[in-house]
Amino acid sequence: MTPTLTGLFIWKQVVALGYTPLESVLSVIGLIDDGILCVDPTSNDDTLLLANRLSQRYQQLHVIEFEWPKVSNNGSAIGVASNFALAQSQSDYVVNIQADECWPTALMEKVKALWPILVKSMGFEAFEFKVLHLEHNGQGLQGGGDWQRQKGAAYTHAVKLWKKCPDYRFAPDAWSIQARGPDGKWDEVNFRIKTRVP
Repeated sequence: MTPTLTGLFIWKQVVALGYTPLESVLSVIGLIDDGILCVDPTSNDDTLLLANRLSQRYQQLHVIEFEWPKVSNNGSAIGVASNFALAQSQSDYVVNIQADECWPTALMEKVKALWPILVKSMGFEAFEFKVLHLEHNGQGLQGGGDWQRQKGAAYTHAVKLWKKCPDYRFAPDAWSIQARGPDGKWDEVNFRIKTRVP
């Protein structure tokens, strides 16, 4: 049986901030079985309107509203929102797509073809991909991995797709994905079986 995959899109003020949420969704719509558009309803731009229109156009997309905490220590508000969205997924695996992140068609097609095979044949639980972060988050890269800056944007390797289970979560600032180790501590290095898709 082919494992199922949910896309996670965590949005607040993404239109006003100049991100590319529409392009981000469309770049992976052919990959995911369903998608959760987790939107902060206090956004005072067209973020919620865009999410609702996308969910009307694409049946596999669903909008959930979650108001981010008012206090955010080192980006913890987006971490809380991200882990809330993660908890709503009913799929076997999840993939996180940031609002400034666009997947090249070749990457989407490669991941779509490879990840279910690698899960079934080798048991991989987490996958790193090289993705393009556009202007804003190109200045502060996700995952701490290898990257190359290009005119305000940047490419970086990061865990983007992983098994939905209690031992994997977003880091408190949502910049990376953490796994719980045998000692109960959360860290990026604790994934049981991880691979990188070039």
